[in-house]
Formats: sequence, structure tokens, C-alpha cells
Amino acid sequence: MLDQRKVGSHEAVRGFAENLPFEEASFSHAMAVLSVHHWENKPQAFKEINRVATDKFVAITWDPESEPFWLTRDYFPEIYQEDRKLFPTVGELNEYFDEVAVRPLQIPSDCADGFLAAFWKRPAAYLSSEVRKSMSPFSLLENPASGLEKLKAHFETGVWARNNRDLLRLSTFDAGYRLVSARVRNS
Repeated sequence: MLDQRKVGSHEAVRGFAENLPFEEASFSHAMAVLSVHHWENKPQAFKEINRVATDKFVAITWDPESEPFWLTRDYFPEIYQEDRKLFPTVGELNEYFDEVAVRPLQIPSDCADGFLAAFWKRPAAYLSSEVRKSMSPFSLLENPASGLEKLKAHFETGVWARNNRDLLRLSTFDAGYRLVSARVRNS
């Protein structure tokens, strides 16, 4: 990602959420976009956010209490089970932040990003190894072949479309992604 930045962009600093390389109260806000599930020690990272930010923590995350969507329900339930362990609950966020507000993040049917549910209305995309490479849950699977074979067969025979016909009428979809806004706790 750093290599993709435009020339003249603000300085980027590498670091770990659990040990942010900044002084106390360096920023008014801290933000995380679909990264909290990659942190090794969420409690420590949340403490670090409270240390370096003075006002708010904003995040895009996934709610582990949400229902699986068709990909993780019908083809890769192991992704759903693993993600439920990795993502923080609203209760966990309330332990570290004040005034936690959580809103659903609707995904448009033509979403161009590469996160897991981005192609909720375009099942053939998940058959592409290039698409799956940008989705971290697939890197955790020991053998995705059986789920992929089942999806391919269901897509080609029309089973997927029949099973998900209600989705095909939607222009946006709630797959459990959430926009979180919380007030930091300054010690």
C-alpha cells in the first residue's frame, strides 16, 4: 500500500497498533479500516489508541454477532467461525471507549473494493484467485478447494441464483460490516 501512494503524499509511518510510534495526544482522531482483526493484542492496541488520540476512534469493522452471508454460510463456514473469534464485539469496544456508536455499513452491489463481502452480488468473482488474494480470510484456509468447487457448480447450474434470488433485487446489502465512532478515554 505504501508503494501505491502518490508522490508528495504526507509521510507514512510503519508501526503496530499495539505500540504506536507517536507521542501521547498526537492526534485528535484515530482510524482503523478493516484491520482490527489483524491485531495481535486488541486490548493493548485500544489502550494505545486512547494514548495517542484526544477525541475519537473511528473504525470500519465487522460485527461478529451478525449472521453469515451466503459465502460464509453455504461455502466457507470456517471463515465465519474464525472471523467471529477475531473481530471485536460492541461489548469489547465499550470496555475501552466511551459513547460507542455503531451503524450498519451498506455495501453497494458494484463495490470495487476487495474485502470479503464486496462481491456479495457477483459470486463468480470469488472463483478468481486474483480476487481471493486480496481477502485475508482466504489466506487462513487450509483447503478452499471444496468450497470453491461447490460455489462454481452452484453458479454454473443456477443453484446460487435460485438460493439467493432475494439478494439479486437489492442494490445494497448489510453483510455485518459496521461503522464505529467512539470517544477515546484519556487518562
